[in-house]
Amino acid sequence: MDGIKIGIDTSGKITKIGYKENDKFFEVTYGSYHYHSEYIIYLWERIEERIRNKSVIFVAICSGPGYFTSLRAGFSFAKALWFYKKVPFVGVNTLDALAYPFLKEYKDVIVFLEIKSDKVFWKKFVDGEEREFKMGKINDVPIIDNFLYVGKNIEIESRVSKCYPVDTPSIKSIIEIGENLYKEGKFLDMERAEPFYFYFPEYVKSFNKEG
Repeated sequence: MDGIKIGIDTSGKITKIGYKENDKFFEVTYGSYHYHSEYIIYLWERIEERIRNKSVIFVAICSGPGYFTSLRAGFSFAKALWFYKKVPFVGVNTLDALAYPFLKEYKDVIVFLEIKSDKVFWKKFVDGEEREFKMGKINDVPIIDNFLYVGKNIEIESRVSKCYPVDTPSIKSIIEIGENLYKEGKFLDMERAEPFYFYFPEYVKSFNKEG
């Protein structure tokens, strides 16, 4: 797959845009917190200076879970970019991107992403394959011997033997997962695409009751 592959992430407190050309990666980031919509244009201009007149193969965007405002900003920009570039877009799950580099070395991994002070999304991988994807309270995250944990939460980190405190996926991981999705033809319908916010719809009612 010759050409440029672009990655975008606005799922958390950092705005990231980057690209892969051949086997080399270039990335620009900004700790934008709630100002993703302001800085994503600036970061894109820096990327565009480097790839102008080059063929773009696809764009991989981190589609959540993540913060409502930041994901909306990323998807609004992505839709404008899609209209301008008319290239395929693929959506990459935040937890998959966080787990991706560790699954190259470890087969049994639990990756988690804190939503509030007591709630998390988490995925369990066994033998490198996804087995569970849930949202719940911090105490619901299973503590299993010999599993590697990936995520940031002091309580979970204190209860497990090995944890990498990472809560922002790399552009490299997003693009490399995107390459697989592109090969499989799993493209986003950018006219209707929506990000995956910090909730499963079936949990919203019960979570509101319980706080």
